[in-house]
Amino acid sequence: QQSEGSEKAQYANWLGNLYSSEHENKQAQDYYTRAAQLAGDNTALSFRIRLNLARNLAATEHLNELQKISDQLDL
Repeated sequence: QQSEGSEKAQYANWLGNLYSSEHENKQAQDYYTRAAQLAGDNTALSFRIRLNLARNLAATEHLNELQKISDQLDL
């Protein structure tokens, strides 16, 4: 069962995805940022949020963020 924070984070992430699909990048970024704050120590959810947020970044920033995420994964 998810904590209340994780549940709210998931909804904020979904709203970020909705705004992203409508090319409303500022609103998407705001929701992803809020989702990341709410996700707490839920690692899987945090990575999903960060991956979604990276989609809205400029190409160079996008690659840098993906590299940071990759570096944090235990593969």
